[in-house]
Amino acid sequence: QNDTALEEVQYSQKQGKKKARITLSEEDRKKIELIQSECGVTTNILLKTIIGIVIQRYMNSNDIVFGEVNSGRGWNYEITENLVGMLINVLPCRITSKGDQTFYDLVRAIQKQAVECNQYYGIDMVQLQNKLFHGKTLVHFLYNFSNHLKDITIADSGNDSLNLGFCIGEVSLKNLETSELCMDINSYDALTITLTYSEKKYSEEFANHFLNHIMRVLAQIEENTNILVQDIKLTSEEEENRILNCFNREKTGLLHKSGVSDLLEFSSRMYHDKAALIYEDMQMTYGELNAYANSFAQKLLASGVSSESKVGLFMKKSFDLFIAFYALIKLHAVYVPIDAEYPDSRVEYMIELSGMDYIVVSENIICSHRREKQITCNYVSLEKKEQNEVYPRKHDHICM
Repeated sequence: QNDTALEEVQYSQKQGKKKARITLSEEDRKKIELIQSECGVTTNILLKTIIGIVIQRYMNSNDIVFGEVNSGRGWNYEITENLVGMLINVLPCRITSKGDQTFYDLVRAIQKQAVECNQYYGIDMVQLQNKLFHGKTLVHFLYNFSNHLKDITIADSGNDSLNLGFCIGEVSLKNLETSELCMDINSYDALTITLTYSEKKYSEEFANHFLNHIMRVLAQIEENTNILVQDIKLTSEEEENRILNCFNREKTGLLHKSGVSDLLEFSSRMYHDKAALIYEDMQMTYGELNAYANSFAQKLLASGVSSESKVGLFMKKSFDLFIAFYALIKLHAVYVPIDAEYPDSRVEYMIELSGMDYIVVSENIICSHRREKQITCNYVSLEKKEQNEVYPRKHDHICM
């Protein structure tokens, strides 16, 4: 399956979200029906398994979880009997594969799992997250399969002959796509696959690759449903050649033994407005990261830190941690990372053993050790310094 097969990808944009949509040809749909017949599964199970394999490769894991949209009334008849409308819930869907497992065995296992999960359709996803994951979001990718008409028009809604006891007024359908990545498959008339994604995190190129990879997996399964899952390839021969040969031959203009600070400054020049750090809905570009690191390096110098200093990083994962790290690298100081979750006794032991001269902390982190030697790093209060004009440049290249 070549990338040119998706030349008909249609893109649309609304409220910070973009959509990439393809409509499968009648030939591709017949191929899917043949695979379904051979494996004894539904279209939903087949496509869900294929998408699961693609995500496994993206995550470099054989065990992944994503959210699946479900609708129905069978889970609690007493509660749903008197309700009007479509009842929708999102449940976690787990796709687990083994190295020596065939696609046929995997898709059959997913079919069995789906039947066994029918009794859990009424589970509250929010309560599940609060109980097991302390309120943290369990899934960041939503999968939805539907086989009904989406554009519904109700004509003559006030027709008394229906004898409903009420009249249907204005009707509107809303697709609540709150996830950063959502795959919607509709098979009512033509089989369409729509990927909705956040502009802040994903690009058109990513969306195109995602849809291409789904089609490429489908093509391999059509040839052999007993193919080993580990033998399924996402990349084409052309892509493999680019990765293995073209990318590796690219000249960056850097010396072979360039240090970490040189690499950051190079990236700041080449990819100034590209995202270097992403955390939740925030991001920091290479240019900003380098500028903040320069600014904090000057603050460290003013506090007495030198290339001979041993400095502890008592911080949680954050933008400030990376800024402090690069600032210390620029000063050629020795840094000692300390997990802020460590017990006090272990922190004190590390401080004494390493002979730290200073400790860098975040503004919201409390460190009870060496308070007189603590330096706070808060990028919000730092002035951006595009050029490293204060601290000396050395060439004792630091490797990581």
